[in-house]
Amino acid sequence: MPSVDNNTIRTAIVNLTIMGKRVKVEIPVPEGFVRPTALLPIFYNLADIAADIAVDAAQKQGRNLSCKKGCGACCRQLVPISEAEKHRLRDVVSSMPEPVQTKIRNRFTAIERRLESEKMLESLLDITNLDVETRHSLGRDYFRLGMPCPFLEDESCSIHSERPASCREYVVSSPAENCAQPTAENIEKISVPAAASGAAYGIGLKIGEKPRILPLSLAMFKAEADTEMLPINTADTLEKAFRSLGASR
Repeated sequence: MPSVDNNTIRTAIVNLTIMGKRVKVEIPVPEGFVRPTALLPIFYNLADIAADIAVDAAQKQGRNLSCKKGCGACCRQLVPISEAEKHRLRDVVSSMPEPVQTKIRNRFTAIERRLESEKMLESLLDITNLDVETRHSLGRDYFRLGMPCPFLEDESCSIHSERPASCREYVVSSPAENCAQPTAENIEKISVPAAASGAAYGIGLKIGEKPRILPLSLAMFKAEADTEMLPINTADTLEKAFRSLGASR
């Protein structure tokens, strides 16, 4: 297995066009082989940039961002994460001090047991292979259970800097109170280009391999049962990802 320790960090300058706006991004890139989880901050940064641009454009059109600290209604939704994010969240929890770590692990366990009792666990573990309408139906059923994300504290994200890409790309301009009972009619999303999260879903996958998604609330259940993802070549992975994003260097 290639060494993944003590990687030299270089700075790459990438030019992107997001919603018609040219953006130059300086990215710290580890050389050689790394664990797929090590590349996630790069795509999280891009997701944040895309969200900021989308929100700015919406505000210029007279729309206001409703999402803010202390509003955690969306943190009861079915949040999709990638294979690499699953392992990164496990590492985040493992790095927490006690008794916080045990508290978070117990929350994950409680959600797993609740989903099993509701006869939803098996379907959610296989959500990648379900059709879109079935996924949407599961998402609605999940939300009705009212289970907060294991990382939610006082209606705010306790791992905000490590939150998944899909959380970064979910922003709304409709009244915040509508998020307590969301429907297609009463939730107005601010459209954020999801290319960064799409690229993140492909990290560590073999050519032609279908990206797998998993609910955030089952991350610990799966990450501790599955084997580690193999190290990947940073240069090759990022080149493919940025090419898909239409970037230039």
